[in-house]
Amino acid sequence: MKLRSATFVLLSVALTISAAGETGKSSAEQRTFIACPIVRDTKTVPCWLAQYKGETYYLGIQSDQAAAFQPPQLEHQVLVEGSVAAGPRICGGVVLNPIKISVIPDIEPSCTTILPAVDEYSVPFATRGPGPNNPSYTGIPREAMPDPKPPYSVREFTVYFDFDAERAGRSTRVITEALSYAKAAHAKSVEITGYRAAVRLSDGTDVQEYPWIAEHRAHVMAETLHDLGIPVATIHAVWKTDAELGIGRDAPSKRRLTIVVTPE
Repeated sequence: MKLRSATFVLLSVALTISAAGETGKSSAEQRTFIACPIVRDTKTVPCWLAQYKGETYYLGIQSDQAAAFQPPQLEHQVLVEGSVAAGPRICGGVVLNPIKISVIPDIEPSCTTILPAVDEYSVPFATRGPGPNNPSYTGIPREAMPDPKPPYSVREFTVYFDFDAERAGRSTRVITEALSYAKAAHAKSVEITGYRAAVRLSDGTDVQEYPWIAEHRAHVMAETLHDLGIPVATIHAVWKTDAELGIGRDAPSKRRLTIVVTPE
């Protein structure tokens, strides 16, 4: 994987983020920052935190692969995008809800903080146990997606990405939907468009994704769909190299890829 010469490409701006720019959330409520994640052990499950401007924020708990929240990694910084939620702190941190975190691919050796369990902090809604320990886990598999039915028309599918990620990670359902639709409709064209984004942090700094990320997203998706049975002659991959700026809750939607299926 190509790496930038520095951990981030930072473009400083002298703008004050307005409430309108935060898509309805004031800058006091929205938090967008890059920091080292912190693990705090508890009597139940470990929790993940991050600090920004002297405040500690709760990110989520360490659970299993079925959980909605997938924890960050030590030795990597994390991009935190969230809105301050009302209610008590969890694990000593202010709760952000909704929250989106992206593990920054570049190694950061200083991100290794693990805090011991203390009686003051706990996660009472989560318990350890044998097998899956996600509180929402029921052991019942997700309902299978129905097969696409005619009539077929041009349809667009959107896949979202973590910051600087070239693979979609957990966004497999929409990829499966696009694949099933293309096969059922005997698609004559599957056009993939990769996009590159930038995000405005709460301190007014803009951080751009890798310059090549849109191209990589498009190529990886094209290879994936071909490997899963879509004829290579049907697939057309393009990409947008300019970074689209996202601010506040709107920012994660800029990190995307679209799949447009045109039926036979």
